[in-house]
Amino acid sequence: MKREVNIHNLRTKQKQKIKLLVNRPDFQKIILVLRKKWNIPKDGFQKQEDIDNWNNKLNFDSDKYLEEVLPAKKKDMDKAINDKNTELYFQLRNEFNNNLPRNAFLNDIKKLVHDQRISPRWINGIKRYLLSNNLDNMAIFLGPVIATKVDMELDLETISIEINEDTVLDDIKAIWPEVKERQSELLYKKRNKNQPMKNFERNKKAYKLKQEGKNLKEIAEILSNKYKKDYVYTDAADFIKKYKKIVGIN
Repeated sequence: MKREVNIHNLRTKQKQKIKLLVNRPDFQKIILVLRKKWNIPKDGFQKQEDIDNWNNKLNFDSDKYLEEVLPAKKKDMDKAINDKNTELYFQLRNEFNNNLPRNAFLNDIKKLVHDQRISPRWINGIKRYLLSNNLDNMAIFLGPVIATKVDMELDLETISIEINEDTVLDDIKAIWPEVKERQSELLYKKRNKNQPMKNFERNKKAYKLKQEGKNLKEIAEILSNKYKKDYVYTDAADFIKKYKKIVGIN
C-alpha cells in the first residue's frame, strides 16, 4: 500500500514539475530557438509519422557526415598522434564528435538542461517535447532509481541508488524492499547486514597462536590473560573454527 501511495505522490509531483517548467518564458524561448534550428515546426509535429521521418532524416544526415567528413578528419587525428600532439588530437576528435548531427542535437538539449538548472533525467523528456509539444510525452521518473552495475575488472556487481534534488526519505523507504532483494542476489553477500563481527580480533588471535605452534591449552591460557576471562581449550578450538569460517579458510 505504501508503495502505491508513493507512486501516486511521485506522479503528482511529476505533473507539477512539468507544468511549471513548460510555463517558464525563458524555457519556451529556448524551445522555439531549437525548433527553428532543427527544422521542427514551432508547435512541434502533430503526427508520429512526421516525428519518425524527422528522426530518419537526422540519422541519414549523421551517416552522411560520417561518410564525408571522417576520412579527412581521421588523417588529421592520425597526424596529431604521430606528432605526439595529444592536445590537438583531442581537440580534433571532440570537434568531429560534437558536429555529428545526432550528437549536436543532443548537446543542444544538454545545454538547455544545464542552463535551466534541471536534472539530467529531463534530457529524453525534453527531446520528446521538442518534437511533439505534448506534455504527456515529457514524463520522466522522479523517484529514486536502483542501478546494478558490473565491475568489469572484478566481474562483480555493485548496487547504487540514484536520487534527484527533491527525493525524500519516504521515497527511499518505498523502494527499500527492492533494494533488499537486489542485495540478496549479490554473489559476494555473506550476511544480511555488514556489521562488525563480535570477537573477531580474539578469534583471529587464537588462530595466529595456533599457526605459531601453540596447543589449544596454551592458547586458552594466553587469551584468558589478555581478555581477563576464563577460557578452556574447547573455547580456543571454537574461536579458531569461527575465524576460519568467517575468512573462508578450509
